[in-house]
Amino acid sequence: MKKKKKILVTIITVIVLIILGIMVFGGSDESPYDFITVAREDIREEVSVTGMVKPAKDVELRFETGGTIERVYVTEGSEVKQGAYLTKLYTGKLYSQFLQAQASYNQAKAELNQFIAGATPEEIQVAERIVTNAEISLVDVSAQATSNLNEKYDDALVHLSNASSNVNIALADLNNLEPSYFSSSTAISAAFREKEGIARDSFFGTYNFIGARALADSAISNPTQENIDEALIEVREATDRTKDALDYTREAIGGPTLRDKVTAADQAIIDSNISNISVTLTNISTAQQAVSSQRVTNQVSINSAQNTLEKAKDDLANLKANPRNVDIAIYQARLSKAGASLTELQQKLSEATLKAPFSGIVSKVNVKAGEIVTAGGGVAVSLIAAESFQIEVDVPEVDIGKVGLNNQVEISLDAFLTEIWEGKVVEIEPAETIIDGVVYYRITVVFDKTDESIRSGMSADVTIKTNERNNVLTIPYRAVNYKDDKKIVKILDGEELKEIEVTTGLKGSNGKIEILTGVEEGDEIINFIKR
Repeated sequence: MKKKKKILVTIITVIVLIILGIMVFGGSDESPYDFITVAREDIREEVSVTGMVKPAKDVELRFETGGTIERVYVTEGSEVKQGAYLTKLYTGKLYSQFLQAQASYNQAKAELNQFIAGATPEEIQVAERIVTNAEISLVDVSAQATSNLNEKYDDALVHLSNASSNVNIALADLNNLEPSYFSSSTAISAAFREKEGIARDSFFGTYNFIGARALADSAISNPTQENIDEALIEVREATDRTKDALDYTREAIGGPTLRDKVTAADQAIIDSNISNISVTLTNISTAQQAVSSQRVTNQVSINSAQNTLEKAKDDLANLKANPRNVDIAIYQARLSKAGASLTELQQKLSEATLKAPFSGIVSKVNVKAGEIVTAGGGVAVSLIAAESFQIEVDVPEVDIGKVGLNNQVEISLDAFLTEIWEGKVVEIEPAETIIDGVVYYRITVVFDKTDESIRSGMSADVTIKTNERNNVLTIPYRAVNYKDDKKIVKILDGEELKEIEVTTGLKGSNGKIEILTGVEEGDEIINFIKR
């Protein structure tokens, strides 16, 4: 019985293990991607270093920016309180740039608010009026174009009638000259009859060809643009051939064979017809060109009026449409850029004045009014703090560019694990310090308040607050990838993995990074792909 009981327990144990295995490892539909939502939060850049508490000594204060000394407020031996002015640079030009940056920031903020608010009823009313005026203008331009073209066709119709009459007269006169001068079988007569026949057929037509005269009569009786265009072509052709016949006739009767036989009256008829036909040919060509030019002019005018109307409609539609998130992001990026410029100039204005980082005694003053100093140059003022402590720390080369004078710091001491002291950076040594072959720069940090519990030699952890952005779009830094010198993030569109280019701003110490453009608040992006 005991053996059977042991077998039964073993079987039950195996079944339970199999079920648990299936539950844990089998049939998992877990996504291979870890997603993160783009959100707004405050982001802070920090530099963390360690050092040791030491008794305060002379703090050498330098300007972080170059310029001309405007005023020195203290002398050697002066007692000063924390925050007291020691010396300052001339800031007239810098302050002007600050005011411009402030105006640019306010303008960018106003433009963002205005864009989000949308167009006012008055702006929409103005845009609607512009659309109405553009529609009226298009109607007027079209009507004027039609009127101008009709005028050109009316002029062409007059020239058609005159041309038909002049060609008819010229052909009749040529026909009358034939019996007198060109009835023989000579080559001159044969050539005359050939050219006169070609002109006559072109004008009067043949059994299988409609002549220019019939087309001109049709255009005069039914003056459509198509009829006039067709008649102009054929009448011009007939006129040209008639002129060819007239020119040949004048040349023939002026030659030695017929010169003595031709009467003065016949000579005058030929000359008169040639003159009339030449003018007629010019008028027909001019009429055709005028119609063609007017058509081009009309099309240009109408296209311009139509484009103006379409633009007015588009502008009205844009005013009425709700702002797109992608457009809002552009305005927000402009605001962030303007804010960064304003912050930079505020920092420069702050750096143009040396203030006492703590209460103490001025030990040295090395500058005077009117003197030019360089950024990070010589010591301007030295200050000693009585009965206080400072911390000297070495900042790696890769981080020193982030640190500036008066940066706020948080200090924790190993002796007091639960307490945090506030302080600030008061000195950055310009020369490097080499430690184990690595470049460091030494900075000095002082406590904002004295505390009797602090002792020299205590180990300190110092966190320097180098930069900060509030209410900005952030994502984990690990979600940003680099491809072809571009920064990208990945999203899942259905089942397709897509890449979106982004621009980044401040990189926070908490593993987050500021996003300026590319994604919007609430977007789901891939944080990493699970292995």
